[in-house]
Amino acid sequence: IAAYDDLLARFGDSDQPALQEQVAKALINKGVTLRSTDRPDDAIAAYDDLLARFGDSDQPAFQEMVAMALVNRGFTFGAMNRPDDAIAAYDALLARFGDSKQPALQKQVATALFNKACIAALRHDSAACIAFLTQWRDRKGKFDCDAIAADSDFDPIRADPDFIAFLRANGCEPP
Repeated sequence: IAAYDDLLARFGDSDQPALQEQVAKALINKGVTLRSTDRPDDAIAAYDDLLARFGDSDQPAFQEMVAMALVNRGFTFGAMNRPDDAIAAYDALLARFGDSKQPALQKQVATALFNKACIAALRHDSAACIAFLTQWRDRKGKFDCDAIAADSDFDPIRADPDFIAFLRANGCEPP
């Protein structure tokens, strides 16, 4: 974290694109590190800093990091048991990059949709979960049965008949 802070102090105001890209990467990595050291509020602040600095950029490298910051922000809010804030972060990503054709952005869009499906499942909302998983499948171009089977967030709806039918229709064998 000190190394990221040093980089930000030295180069945070630079207008050189190569240095700006390193600043954006440092903010992403700082947020991830803060989250992993049980400092979620500070992680959110790092992602917010990145969004404030680069959120309006039309440069692909910065757009990818903005998308990553929004996914990480959503994930962090989810870990803080703040699902509405997590959904807002994912919705911001979907609004901004949902129609993008860039593979790196589509990967982040798919992650946001999967995470929204997890939140819906935790809320026992199988219809919303199925809708998000359908969008996730369509973005990825395939359905990943293993990802759903391995994620305990889906446990609250695993016995739901509609969820079971959905899994079977997508080639998964429900438990």
